[in-house]
Amino acid sequence: MKKKWLTYIIFGLVFGFLAANFRYLGFSEKISLGLKQIPFWSYPLLFIFSFYLTLSLHEFGHFFGFMFHGTKNRAIHITAFVLYKKNNHWRLGFNYRLFKLLGGFVVPDLNIIDSEETYQKEIQTFAKSLIIGPLSTIISMLMIIVIFLLVLIYSEKVFWIGSLFIVTIFSALLSYVYILSSKLHTDNIYGDFVAYKKMQEDELFQYVQISQYIGFSLKNHEKSENFLFNKCQELLIKHPLRNNMFYYTLLKEYLYGLIKNENPNINPQINEKLSLIRMSQLKRSVFGVDLLYMMSMFDYLTGDAYKAYQKYRQAVEVTIKGEEKMLDYLRKYAEHKMNYSNHEEVLRSLKNVDNLAWVFSYVDDKKELDLKKLPYQYMQTEIYCDYPSE
Repeated sequence: MKKKWLTYIIFGLVFGFLAANFRYLGFSEKISLGLKQIPFWSYPLLFIFSFYLTLSLHEFGHFFGFMFHGTKNRAIHITAFVLYKKNNHWRLGFNYRLFKLLGGFVVPDLNIIDSEETYQKEIQTFAKSLIIGPLSTIISMLMIIVIFLLVLIYSEKVFWIGSLFIVTIFSALLSYVYILSSKLHTDNIYGDFVAYKKMQEDELFQYVQISQYIGFSLKNHEKSENFLFNKCQELLIKHPLRNNMFYYTLLKEYLYGLIKNENPNINPQINEKLSLIRMSQLKRSVFGVDLLYMMSMFDYLTGDAYKAYQKYRQAVEVTIKGEEKMLDYLRKYAEHKMNYSNHEEVLRSLKNVDNLAWVFSYVDDKKELDLKKLPYQYMQTEIYCDYPSE
């Protein structure tokens, strides 16, 4: 508490000293005259300019962070504007729906991961690029302040001084918001500082991030997929069962790998962990329902069509407010794989996926989705009939 008050006192003294000197040297008069020349309607325009300036500097910090550490990029999103790579050429796209995010993000084109060495290298690259974003925000904020001070000292054009003063204020406030948001997180979204720390410490978080973005890579996926499948198995055996999004994601990825290759030989230790999961726990989240459908498909692959159908029915009964579209997509994928119905056309369309799938519309390719149906399985059950006695 004492340190906090000491910081406030020092800040107040520095601010008072600068304000007094600004007034004594005539700088405050320059700013005042400049503000009077700025029409009221231009303030929103200056805010928009400041917003895109600070956001672009932040996101390009991530963008160049990947490049400087040997990983190319697939796309950079700045609100609705998207610069993305397709067929070895950079293109500019626009998706008005991305305005909803009020931010941006970078999609890296991860290198082929075929060994523990390359896996760890991509993790470190990912972590460093995460921290470069907020660091570039801090540096750019200081540079904007320095530029304003230089113009204030050496220029007599009060209109530009007034405009730069407003841009500096807006930029400083927005930069503070970006830095603050980098420290926050929810169950599904992590700020840059939080994600950076987890990329250094949490093996499950590391795997989920790498496996998610490797799907957007333009490089050969097969080698990476083979390594990541084995890595997934290793992590599931190493870590005890956890009822959270990351562990469920690893279990889902592992089962997906078996199903895709029509391999019914599951690791006994992982199979035991799956048997310990309560169905009621899975029904509480989309990630749990996704895993439940995957477990159903795996049972179908192993020939236990009745057990598969039981899990399928439990998953179908789940309703989660706001996730109806995603649940419908997961249901149709399971039905398609288990020969209940043919949903190929629906499954290939991004508009039919969850509410955030369209965010990756410029880099996601549903042609690579595994839509091959599993070998047909017959479901048998015993029926008992009581005939009325005559």
